[in-house]
Amino acid sequence: MPGRSISISNRRVVERPVAAVVTKVGGRTAPSEGSDTVMNVPNETSQPTVLSPGHSSVPAPSSSQSQQLAHRDGSAAAEISREDTWRQRVPFRNPMEMHVLAVQKLASGGAPASEARNRRVNLLEEVDWGRVPPTWEGLKPTTLKMAENLTVRQIAILLNAYAKAGVADRQVFYTLTQQFSARLGSSPKSVLGVRPQDVGLVAHACQKVQFKNEFLFTRLRKVVVRMVKQNRQISPQTLSLILTGFVKLKFIGDGE
Repeated sequence: MPGRSISISNRRVVERPVAAVVTKVGGRTAPSEGSDTVMNVPNETSQPTVLSPGHSSVPAPSSSQSQQLAHRDGSAAAEISREDTWRQRVPFRNPMEMHVLAVQKLASGGAPASEARNRRVNLLEEVDWGRVPPTWEGLKPTTLKMAENLTVRQIAILLNAYAKAGVADRQVFYTLTQQFSARLGSSPKSVLGVRPQDVGLVAHACQKVQFKNEFLFTRLRKVVVRMVKQNRQISPQTLSLILTGFVKLKFIGDGE
């Protein structure tokens, strides 16, 4: 029936708000109220109501709102850019890496401002250390606590930093060298995860503070022999550090 079709079509138009004014329904003309826009709505209820191109059911934002949105988008983009730059410049996120860097920073000390202009940016100086204590006594508890979770590389860096600063803390060296020895397995595959530079740093650090750990150097000797058998490339500088450590601590003997 025509009346029923008109009521159904009107309900569908009400349910979907449009910007245009419907003036024709099923071929019948409805009075328009102050609008020149004309749109035909099909009489068939099975066909969806489609707006003509150019019409939108959402009102466009005003000029002031557009400026606010543009400003907000620009600020967000700048914040994302700063975050990406921070991640590229300081890619250290976990507490263990931050602690290793804090020890290195304390061991190296601050460089004069005149030297900073002629060298690359030092990432250690750009990290906000937060509540990290700036003393060796303050860093010691954290070093001992994290020792079990440190990697071979991190232990080697820590030992070298302590030795470089002349901090011959027996407890720290014993704990770190024991953990380093535990990481050195007896299988050939376990040696592949150890770098010759790490072995050189550990041997040099122990030699510098005259810390003798027979169990450690027995493991180091086996690791070096396996590296040679695996044709691993060992630089002359690293080899010199290893041999000097063994000689100065008198761990060169018979056998391998």
